[in-house]
Amino acid sequence: MKLLFLPVSMLLVLGCSPATSGTSDGGGGPVDAGPIPDVGQPQCDAAACPSGACGPDGQCAPGCSSNSDCASGETCCNGAYCSNLGKDPQNCGACGTACSTSQFCSGSSCVDAVVKNVCQNASATDVLDTIDVDDDAGSRVGASLTAACASLKLTSVPQGSPGTMDSTSGRPTTGPGNTYVAAGGGFGQKAIAYMNGARNAPVFTVDDGANVTLLRSSDGTTIVQAPISSLTAKHDFFVVYAAAEPVSGTLVFAVYGLYPAGTAAGAYWFQSQPPANLSSMTNQYYVYEWTDKGTDGPTADDTFTLKASN
Repeated sequence: MKLLFLPVSMLLVLGCSPATSGTSDGGGGPVDAGPIPDVGQPQCDAAACPSGACGPDGQCAPGCSSNSDCASGETCCNGAYCSNLGKDPQNCGACGTACSTSQFCSGSSCVDAVVKNVCQNASATDVLDTIDVDDDAGSRVGASLTAACASLKLTSVPQGSPGTMDSTSGRPTTGPGNTYVAAGGGFGQKAIAYMNGARNAPVFTVDDGANVTLLRSSDGTTIVQAPISSLTAKHDFFVVYAAAEPVSGTLVFAVYGLYPAGTAAGAYWFQSQPPANLSSMTNQYYVYEWTDKGTDGPTADDTFTLKASN
């Protein structure tokens, strides 16, 4: 397995961003200690739309009085606006069935955004960011999902491929029925940086130059705080989570470490789980501590300790 471990000093430099107060997320991505205002969330005010509704693209939904006024595959909801019921989390499977912020739209119904439910989507897009550690981890995670989810259609694409994300903000946009799979933190994976900044992700990290802290997004509670000096090629923490981007209805499934070694360990751990174990992962996120017992990267002899889940 080809691993790329950047020096901590380099990661700190790469992580700097004038838009944030922190410096690192899962291998160098910028984060801050609070939500980033207007991080790229579409600003659509339904009350200001002629049709009275917003679409999953963050724009006003087209108006209508009957189905004949709508594009092919769309339904005229309430005689007022057009919606594709298979792609609109505000009209998921039926007009007026809106998914909550803790749910995603599978294309036919609203489902809780927890790890075990990634198999509820018929498709998944494994997004590769060209960083060796992340891409190797992404391939492992994608293979594991294919093994665990019967009939899942998995596609691997380069980051930024049309239809997968907003090119400016990084907001994931694969939409209902298609899971956005990202291995690696916000330095390489723009969608992870977006999800963390918008606090759509259940956890986020802050690097103050001495410690890397993993916090719970809902209330800012510290989950793990690790001295930077302790994050090495043989020891790290990683997180596995499922979370919905509420506007597009995209389910994001992420695996990443505080630094690159953790991403490799997280992908190895996820791949080593029997497919049946996925159905028992009923929480939104899982945080593990990894300690390498050998000298060859993550193996079955290593220690994987669950630190938190929720």
